[in-house]
Amino acid sequence: MKLSELISFEQGLRDLSVNKSLKVTADELNSIIGKIENSNFGNYDHLIKLRNEILDKIKDFNEVFGEYKQTISDKKLQNELPYFSKSYEIYEEMSGDSPDYILSRSNTFSIDNSNEFEERINLYASWKHAGLYIRPGNNLHITRMLSNDPLYIADTHLDLLAPVKKLWTAEYQNRVRYKIVNDDSEIIFKDIPKEQLGLIVVDNFFNFKPFEIIKKYLIEFNQLLKPGGVVIFTYNNCDYPGAVRNVEMNFNCYTPGRIIKEFVESLDFEILNNVESASGLNWTEIKKHGELVSNRGGQTLAKINRDDASIQRNILYQKYVRLADQQKFPDADAKKKFINDNVTRDMKNYFQSLDNKI
Repeated sequence: MKLSELISFEQGLRDLSVNKSLKVTADELNSIIGKIENSNFGNYDHLIKLRNEILDKIKDFNEVFGEYKQTISDKKLQNELPYFSKSYEIYEEMSGDSPDYILSRSNTFSIDNSNEFEERINLYASWKHAGLYIRPGNNLHITRMLSNDPLYIADTHLDLLAPVKKLWTAEYQNRVRYKIVNDDSEIIFKDIPKEQLGLIVVDNFFNFKPFEIIKKYLIEFNQLLKPGGVVIFTYNNCDYPGAVRNVEMNFNCYTPGRIIKEFVESLDFEILNNVESASGLNWTEIKKHGELVSNRGGQTLAKINRDDASIQRNILYQKYVRLADQQKFPDADAKKKFINDNVTRDMKNYFQSLDNKI
């Protein structure tokens, strides 16, 4: 049996219990015994004995069933050991992947809740603090961090940053700090001052890293964050069988959610949100202890908002032009109206989100 099948079987057993059946059976049998007691007709000691035997047998069954579930969990822990080694093999094989291939591959768990992921980024992004985004790729999640100043954008190869560079105007480039990172470096982010960042987002990056490499990044994040700063990171949550199948197909590395949780807590991070989905994006939000404060004033905010609004409008315009090209319209005016109406609506939401942060 593959590990993915074993974990699927374990999940199917996890919430099963006869406790509810025990209560229902006990209530029914006690009701019967109660009615007989009130009737004063005949001897019913044997019924009481049978009731007790039945309830004891159900309790025995539940206890033995619990032991069986534990043997399945123990077997999972035993069978997963080779998967940690396999992660390093996958990681080494992927080290030769070209930037074009990396940009083309998708996160198989990014379908049902990616909008929620963007909303969580937007919740913590702020002009008051610097931010770091690792692996923006071809998606637009990074646009939620336009206000962070400065904004560091990092990846393992310069060509991996090419798509995101197309989003920025020449003016905005002055606020962006591009970084090339290397997992093998003794200090990965040596050029970023410690305790400067308010938000770090790691998008579809840890999904392809073995646990020991993820640990290295998390340790440095703890040093880079201001007190109260937040990290949001996606990963291949192998508490779920679908993620384990990704490992078995040599696509992702093996990272059970339970060991991720244990490690971030060992670094004294507070887990703010842990999104687990069998078919969607899996991510964790963690916060460094303390209160996030800034000495920046309103003049900076006004300038940043003006710059960001222009960039955001341009990004939205490009987005809806692409969408419009995929649809049929009766004439050019209808297509233009579709683009303008959607951009106007989204810009209103954008400004509303800024107002909520002031």
